[in-house]
Amino acid sequence: MKTYLTLESFGEGKLLEKRTQQSRSWLKHFWDLFYGPIGNLSLNSVPDINGANRTLDYSAVALNLAVNAPGGNMGFFTNREYYGSGAWIGFGGLGVNDGSNGGIVLGTDSTPVTPIQNALVAKVPHGEAAGNLLYAGMEIYGLAIANPNGEFKLRRFFSNVSGGDITIQEVGIYSYGSQGYSGYEVYTYCIARDVVSPGVLISNGQLLAVTYTVQIAV
Repeated sequence: MKTYLTLESFGEGKLLEKRTQQSRSWLKHFWDLFYGPIGNLSLNSVPDINGANRTLDYSAVALNLAVNAPGGNMGFFTNREYYGSGAWIGFGGLGVNDGSNGGIVLGTDSTPVTPIQNALVAKVPHGEAAGNLLYAGMEIYGLAIANPNGEFKLRRFFSNVSGGDITIQEVGIYSYGSQGYSGYEVYTYCIARDVVSPGVLISNGQLLAVTYTVQIAV
C-alpha cells in the first residue's frame, strides 16, 4: 500500500506552493483498527489520543477506521439500538466527538515518527486565536480502479485567521474506534503521522489543502 502526502498553500486565490512526499508513517493503531474487525476480536489497552487505554471491542457491529469528520469543533453523535435479551447493536451510542479530533490533523513539532505514537506531538487547535487554524470538514473522494492501482483520496482544508504565521511540521490522521459492549463510546486514535521538512508556512489569511492519496496494487 503506497500513500502520498500533498500540501498546497493558497493566498489571494493563487497557488503559492505545492509539495508532495511519500507517506511512510502508518502507525500501530492503524493495524489495531484494521485487525480487530477482521478477526472479530477485542483488543485491550489501546491508547487513544489522550493516552488513556481503551478496549476496542468488535464482538458486535462497531465503528472502526472512520476518518470522515465535520469541520471545526462541531460534534457528531453516534447511535445505538437495543435489540432484545439485553443485546445492543450498532456502535457508540453515548459518544460526542469533536470534528477537529478526527480526520487529517496538523501540528508544529518535528520530532521523528515512532510506530507506537498515540497523537501528534503539538497539534494545532481549531479556532481563531493565536496559533490556531480553522479546520474544514473532511473530504473522501476519487475512488478509482485502474491497472496497476486502486486509489482514493482524503483531503482537508485549513485556513489561518489567527493574525499570525503558523509553520506546519507534522501531519497526521486521527480515526475513530468504538468500545462496543465495553461502554458504547467512541474514542479517537492516531493512525498516521508524517513529519514535513522543511515546514510549510501558513501566513495569516492563507489557506492550506492537505491530501493523502492511498494506493493499493490490483
